[in-house]
Amino acid sequence: MIEKIKTKAAELLLKNRLAKLERRVHAKGFREAKNVAILYHYDPETEKLVRDFAHFLKDERLKTDTLAYVSNKEYYDMVKPELSYAYFNKKQLNWLHTPTEKQCIDFMNKEYDIVIDLTIRSHYPLRYLLSLSKAHFKVGAAIAFRNDICDLTIDISKQKELPYLITQLKHYLNLIN
Repeated sequence: MIEKIKTKAAELLLKNRLAKLERRVHAKGFREAKNVAILYHYDPETEKLVRDFAHFLKDERLKTDTLAYVSNKEYYDMVKPELSYAYFNKKQLNWLHTPTEKQCIDFMNKEYDIVIDLTIRSHYPLRYLLSLSKAHFKVGAAIAFRNDICDLTIDISKQKELPYLITQLKHYLNLIN
């Protein structure tokens, strides 16, 4: 019962903040963009894929930041923040499951050229960050809330796996000038 009330309150808060969000939408591909951020849910397998993708982006001469939500306490004890790899966990959320950590607030306020959502399943803290990001171009899989939030969504209904999403993102973001 209390969780349902919290969820409703969080949804209302997000909807209210989204209505006030000011951002300039500008579709950019890898050739035009200068900085990119990757948002994802941490697990060891996903981390490897994200790091490979981040290296690809850096090879494309893009400044790349990543931000991961670590919902498993065991995993959070394992991860070590690095220069462009940041992590947050449940302890850094308020009672509405909203991120309060400075790095999360900075992520939302930075005007990235592209924010890439590499989550397949929905996690409210990541949804909150993606929704309120001031990025000029938001991309992600065409599932759940992303159809309303992202400027470009990729259909992964044929293969709901992260490697497939990354392959499709590389293809389509290379086509955009």
